[in-house]
Amino acid sequence: MKLLLGATSCTFEGTILQNVCAMAPQVDDIELILYNCQGDNNFLSASEVAKLRQLSQEFNVGYTVHLPSSLGKVDMDERWLNKAVDDWRKGVECTLDLQPRAYIWHWEAERFGLSPAEDLEFWHSRVREAAERFLSYNLVSPKLLCVENLSFAYQFIYDDVRELELSVCLDIGHWRRFYPEDNLWKELLPKVKVIHLHGVDRINDCDHLAFSKDDKCYWQELAKALRELNDDRELVLTFEVFNCEHWQICQSMWKSIEREEWL
Repeated sequence: MKLLLGATSCTFEGTILQNVCAMAPQVDDIELILYNCQGDNNFLSASEVAKLRQLSQEFNVGYTVHLPSSLGKVDMDERWLNKAVDDWRKGVECTLDLQPRAYIWHWEAERFGLSPAEDLEFWHSRVREAAERFLSYNLVSPKLLCVENLSFAYQFIYDDVRELELSVCLDIGHWRRFYPEDNLWKELLPKVKVIHLHGVDRINDCDHLAFSKDDKCYWQELAKALRELNDDRELVLTFEVFNCEHWQICQSMWKSIEREEWL
């Protein structure tokens, strides 16, 4: 297995282009985070994409794209469904020329927590309908679309991911924060194209932090599981933090873990 180390396009304060210019010499992959929050968005223009392609060639760096998300609980009515599908479509269309390695895809929830909704049957019908509408555009191979685990248990959508022949983005930080005793993540590994790593403070219930000593045993377990897969694919490992100092700490600790646990 070839691990490609990555950073986000929000590693420090600034635009996507400013972040890529700074991080491209240091990483193999950059997660371009497209958002759509309170009516604002940062979909890439043709000129920005041209510059990103130039940087990709100059520094031999690739991209993953985080598709837009409402970044919180939503009312999953018809308006939400239409907007979500349209935003995902725009997110793919504006980045196709970058030939991303993967697209990170949130399947949203009506509420935050281990259960995504009070009415699970309605919620599930909504997320499945939204997914099928988006897939009907046939913009990219379903295998490039990686459904990320959020606060709710992945068991709610795992059958859908398999039936629709999608891939997985394994956010091991989310996994540790919300359901640390659930080992389903190991079963998901054969379908994983992208892994998100970040530190977790379970006492204060927050994540996307620098690694701490408390995180190390989890990342060691992940490194061991990856080594045991013994396949020849590329896998993107993104330190999904939004602070340059946090990124440096994460990178340093992971390299230490690799020396101890890898190969």
